[in-house]
Amino acid sequence: MDFEKYTDRARGFVQSAQSLASREGHQQFAPEHLLKVLLDDPEGLAAGLIDRSGGRSREALTAVEAALAKIPKVSGSGAGQVYLAPALARLFDQAQKLRRRQATATSRSNGFCSLSAWTRRARLGRFSPAQG
Repeated sequence: MDFEKYTDRARGFVQSAQSLASREGHQQFAPEHLLKVLLDDPEGLAAGLIDRSGGRSREALTAVEAALAKIPKVSGSGAGQVYLAPALARLFDQAQKLRRRQATATSRSNGFCSLSAWTRRARLGRFSPAQG
């Protein structure tokens, strides 16, 4: 996971979720921690998306809190060390692969072969047949 490529806001969510796992005494930092932080966000992006798509964000929050309550707590010498759960590691990996594919597709569509770029350049008088 290349954490530096995340936006400040995304890094904040990940750090908050990791802190939640640590505070709760959970040994693994799991997708449920991240979902809880996203649903608790005061700006309400995740909750708003769920609600606008016909879902019930309050029920989702209740369900994720119940799932977090079932995660075993660690105390004593093993407490405080939080490991990335394999499911969350796969999620971050998939997100990075998707981002790379999107970046590649965007860079390909921004070239001279792009119809929108061609028409924009033609309108501005910046297109010559040699560039096509």
